Amino acid sequence: MQKKNYAVLYLFDGVEYTERVPTKTILDNMIAQKVILPTVAVFIENPSSESRRVELPANPIFTQVLAKELVPFVEKQLNIKTKERIIGGSSYGGLSSAYTVLNYPNVFSKALILSGSFWWQPKGTPSEQSHYIAQQFIQKEKLPLCFFISAGFYESGKSAILETSRHLKDVLLAKGYPVTYVEQSTSHGYLAWQGLISEGLKTLLGSNKCTSN
Repeated sequence: MQKKNYAVLYLFDGVEYTERVPTKTILDNMIAQKVILPTVAVFIENPSSESRRVELPANPIFTQVLAKELVPFVEKQLNIKTKERIIGGSSYGGLSSAYTVLNYPNVFSKALILSGSFWWQPKGTPSEQSHYIAQQFIQKEKLPLCFFISAGFYESGKSAILETSRHLKDVLLAKGYPVTYVEQSTSHGYLAWQGLISEGLKTLLGSNKCTSN
């Protein structure tokens, strides 16, 4: 049987993005209106809030399982062939999305990051070595990736989401990455992120979609 050609969106906090955000309806409408490529969504959910706190923040074991086991399994089951694979999420999910594309650019070439928790750093990291994820991008050569990043004005504070998202955006642009960056008068929550999913998908999968190079 010939494989079907779809873009595939892998989205963290899958229960929230099906129950609290009408992601499936958003995708269906955008596909029907030919705003984005035909896309399959895979909703990833951690079994508990504790496992989420352990698995999503730059966890190499979790990320390896995602890239090397979940992706091949899902796409084999669905008989999909794709060159457009996006990883996305909010808060810790946004942090994990950036970490995933950094470490597996051959699997995921695009990141949809909503209010990423870029204040996070491994335990024991000296304060002068903050901005952990941004530092990881600085240390690596430029990869074939592109990004949609958003943050809210009310997510501010010393080393908070707004400031660390701005810093990551500046680092990525300095490295030559295609980045669409959006700031809105919003706080940390699904109401804000619901309105940004379509904008991010249009940027990454629309007719004028960003191209990783």
